[in-house]
Amino acid sequence: MWQPTRCVVFRLFPVRGIGARGDTRTRVRAASALATAMVMARTTGAFYVMGGVLGLLITAVAPGDEGNRPLVAIAAAVALVLGSTLLVWGPRMPHGIHHAYVAIATVLITVAIHSFPNTTGAISLAAFYVFVACDAALFFRWSQAAAHLAFAMLLCLLVLPTRDLPWWSGLIPAGVTFGVGVVVGILTRMASEADIDVLTGLLNRRGFDRALNSAIELATRSGQGLALVLVDLDRFQKINDHLGHRAGDAVLQRVADTWAKLLTPDQRLARYGGDAFALLLPNTTEQAAILLTEQLRAAVTTGCSAGVTSWQPGESGSLLVSRADVGLYRAKQAGRNRTVLESSRQLPLAVELREAIDTGALDVHYQPIVSLTEGGGKAVGVEALLRWSSSAQPDVTTEGLIRVAEEYDLISDLDELVLRRACADAARLQDTFAQLDLTLG
Repeated sequence: MWQPTRCVVFRLFPVRGIGARGDTRTRVRAASALATAMVMARTTGAFYVMGGVLGLLITAVAPGDEGNRPLVAIAAAVALVLGSTLLVWGPRMPHGIHHAYVAIATVLITVAIHSFPNTTGAISLAAFYVFVACDAALFFRWSQAAAHLAFAMLLCLLVLPTRDLPWWSGLIPAGVTFGVGVVVGILTRMASEADIDVLTGLLNRRGFDRALNSAIELATRSGQGLALVLVDLDRFQKINDHLGHRAGDAVLQRVADTWAKLLTPDQRLARYGGDAFALLLPNTTEQAAILLTEQLRAAVTTGCSAGVTSWQPGESGSLLVSRADVGLYRAKQAGRNRTVLESSRQLPLAVELREAIDTGALDVHYQPIVSLTEGGGKAVGVEALLRWSSSAQPDVTTEGLIRVAEEYDLISDLDELVLRRACADAARLQDTFAQLDLTLG
């Protein structure tokens, strides 16, 4: 059953000086800007495949008859299979499944160390714990990454002495695992600050655009879709004007906290601009997006206006945002504090109309105006009529065309095109038939 991914953008208008005053601590909720389904799947899958291939290779060439060589080969083969599943299906897996993959990798490494045919090779296999450290530090929050690091270090310290090595033999590989994890985590988060909003700790517009593009790429490959919702906190400017910018910043932080608590780990909340929020949510429908939007609106005390739409194959992120903005505008025009669906099925017609206006592909036909009292039915004028054949919606009426033009802010361009065409044609008619005294209606 096809279900679209949804993407929600919340816009709060307007706030001046946000982030310049008040509490500007960074409260990072996501592990990093790299923690997207695609990047996690490819990186973890590559670690698994690399570990599996190296494990099989070293098991085949290493001398010795200690331990259990077949068991090591099985562990390497399992790693290779799990890595392949991640590379193929990983982007569609839930975010939480990656914790299981990292934990399983730690266990497989420990089994391989304990069962390797010789002690020297067992010590070398301890280097694989670095893969665990890198993966956890790259994609998980500090508390979660610390748990994976602690688990890997503990097993490293416990398993090496089982190879008749002194108890301290695991200190160096465990220490290297810890050090690599900390350094990778710090560097990853420093690099991610370019994608993190300081005031709320959420993704900023740059980070959200990355996530949106990744979601569109995934939707294109998998057949999933995207839904986009623009939400505006009604009359938010009054908070800044009457209570000051500190109060406005506090409201933004409370809104971010409230909405973040209503979301699952794979749903990406972002501060989209100076006063905008964005949210990506996988695998839902337009109606589900509307329901979630209503929950989010109900969770804050101030009124909200929202526009909802969904992604169609071939559309860009900017088109998605533009169409949702039309829904938001209609919600405001209807009296605010409501949600309006701007169906994506209307967009092909609007896009085609935009292209037709730009290329001058619209036709203007003329209907004669005949006087019944003068000259026995003399043509005294012509009426200009718009005619256009749409390939996206062949049965569209003139009234429907005008309505789409009004909803997508194309009506002024359409009026200008028809007026210019009609005036030019009227001037040519007058030059050709000088005896005619026509008016244009």
